[in-house]
Amino acid sequence: MPSTIFRVEKNANYTTISNYHLQDKNLSLKAKGLLTIVLSLPPDWTISLDGLQSLSKDGAASVRAALDELEKNGYLTRNRGRRLDGTLQCVQYTFLEVPETVQGYKYMPPAPFKKDDENVVQMDISDMDSASTW
Repeated sequence: MPSTIFRVEKNANYTTISNYHLQDKNLSLKAKGLLTIVLSLPPDWTISLDGLQSLSKDGAASVRAALDELEKNGYLTRNRGRRLDGTLQCVQYTFLEVPETVQGYKYMPPAPFKKDDENVVQMDISDMDSASTW
């Protein structure tokens, strides 16, 4: 008996993404799900481990494992800001729909922030006291 898939009309509350990561056999379902969730977030969402953890029932270890897997497979880069004493100050996450090493895909740079955009937060990280995201 053939399978049936019911779909909804996509006229509101949907995300358009590449199928590349969904069909990548090197990724677990957990990593595919996390990347899909991240790609569905609004542009002003602040990415953090706690924030990602709040989007599902998975705990911190599970989210970290998915992030590690995405990084290993080229879907994520993490830049860690350090204080002068070497301790972690902040982490910048960059997620990609398709790894940069894949031929045939052209990345569109993020739209530049407008100086008067109320969603833009300018931060001087040189004097931050605690680890956070930017």
